[in-house]
Amino acid sequence: MRWAKLTYLFTATATSHDLQLQDTSTGTTAAGSLLVDDVTLTEDAWTETIPASTTAQAAVTDSVIRSQSGRIIQNTLTDGTTVETSAYSYDTAGRLSTAIIPRHTLTYTYASTGGCGANPAAGMNGNRTAYSDTQDSGTPTTVSYCYDNADRLTSTNVANAPTGASPVAGGALSTVGPLPSLVYDAHGNTTVLADQTLGYDVADRHMTTTLSDGTTVAYVRDVTGRVVSRVTDAPGTVNDSTFRYGFAAGGAKGNGWIATGSFTKHPVTKEVRDALRARLRAHGNPTPTLRPHL
Repeated sequence: MRWAKLTYLFTATATSHDLQLQDTSTGTTAAGSLLVDDVTLTEDAWTETIPASTTAQAAVTDSVIRSQSGRIIQNTLTDGTTVETSAYSYDTAGRLSTAIIPRHTLTYTYASTGGCGANPAAGMNGNRTAYSDTQDSGTPTTVSYCYDNADRLTSTNVANAPTGASPVAGGALSTVGPLPSLVYDAHGNTTVLADQTLGYDVADRHMTTTLSDGTTVAYVRDVTGRVVSRVTDAPGTVNDSTFRYGFAAGGAKGNGWIATGSFTKHPVTKEVRDALRARLRAHGNPTPTLRPHL
């Protein structure tokens, strides 16, 4: 195991921008993994010319309008001259029923009668019985949900699933058949969900997920049940990525996330993130590329 100080190196020219994640440490221990104890942001000399009169990037603002009961009924996000407004509606029980967001209109139904499954009145218990998503005024994606009398989901029916939808979101789930895609154990834990098989400990805490392609995700929890480590393994490899999580006093998640092994993305502190955003906005708001140099 080796402790590493990662450096985020941002370089820019008039035609390109590059963000690199670089390991600048040397020490090594037996495990051969990487532990992050510090993150710094550095930049090289800029080769592009920015006129002194360049207008600064406008502030990004987010504002909401709330109902008398405190629910958000409108959200407005403003980034310079770009304004996006979302509107939300609720039923008489205070449940979200409609969300009109940029490019999408979402509807949620909680039917008290006429439902499918063993409990046709599942909506009375707050269960969502139907959902639709209409993108760009096109053909909506619709989903209906069926429940048993223990309020467990027993099947779904999906129409017009979007291209690339996951087996969970785009497939029809069912608790029946020779290969059910929804299975519960005696404690009510979901043990099969589409292409995922989930494992639990004796305290009914989720500890493992195994995908149909053989990929596994394992979790380690502390005595309070919080996840302190997540290890992902793809078939034929060992510990593709490990994320460890630290918590501050009072249970709040700390900024110091620790990553080991090969990984494609790395959480950073709020300060580094804000500094990167400010630098990117100053150079035309490009999309950076992240490269782990480990």
